[in-house]
This record gives sequence, C-alpha cells and structure tokens, in this order.
Amino acid sequence: CAVNDLVLAAGQPFRAIELEGEVDGGGIPRFLGDGLIVATSAGSTAHAASAGGPIVAPGLEATILVPLAAHSLAWRPLVLPAEASVAFTVHHANEGSSLVEDGQLAGQLEAGDRVEVGPHFRTLRFLRHPERPFGATLAAKLGWAAPPSWRRPGADA
Repeated sequence: CAVNDLVLAAGQPFRAIELEGEVDGGGIPRFLGDGLIVATSAGSTAHAASAGGPIVAPGLEATILVPLAAHSLAWRPLVLPAEASVAFTVHHANEGSSLVEDGQLAGQLEAGDRVEVGPHFRTLRFLRHPERPFGATLAAKLGWAAPPSWRRPGADA
C-alpha cells in the first residue's frame, strides 16, 4: 500500500517502459517513456510536483497521473476523480524496471505485469494544523513564491 505515490519506472539499461492503461475500464493512450507517477493529493507536492504535475489541495480526493519523459505529446499530467479505477499493463520493461511505493522499491516490473490502483490508495485522512493553511505549508516546505535562490531578498541586483 502506498500513501503518497506509486512509480512505474523504466530501469537499466534506461530505455523506455511501455504501458497500456485503463481508466474506469476504458483505454487511454499507450504510454512510452521513462516512467509514470500515480499520486494521491497528499503525494502531489512530492515527486509528482517535481515532475511537472499539479499541486492538489489536500481536501480534494484525487488520483493524479504524471508522465516522466513521455515520448508523446498526448501524455500530460491528468487529475482523475478519487472513484476512478486505474490500471496499467506493462507491455515492455527493461531488466531493471520497477514499481516504487512511497519511495521504497516494491518489486520488479516485467512484460505482462498489471498494476491496479484500488480504493485503499485514496481513503486515508490526514491531520492538518488548524492554524496553518495549505498555502502557508506550501510556502514553508516547498519555498512556494519565494524569490530565486541565486538572489537573497533585499540584495542589490
């Protein structure tokens, strides 16, 4: 079980992984690239955000798909309702392709493997500090809206 995200990652020899996906039983474009992140709203501010995915407010229950170096313009980050059923079948994997759950190696991926995201992926509730709104948390943890790191506030340009 993962709380924040799952990553279906192409491994050594670092060639693309190929995945066929389904959302609610219907096909979506075949994915070819370095990997795919499947994140919850809680995980949207971690690996998914660093890969160009959206930041999703914690009160929204959602499943987020974020491609890693997709070999197609058809693949962009996608936000799905929490009730959506999501599954991927591996069509091509490298020797080192893997499934990573919350940053921990969960196993190797091989052609024919199927990864399904079940309802348990989205049902956890998180405690939030009542005096610290989401925007303040983003600013503190991610440096959101902070000045560029190469220039200190108040320093001459």
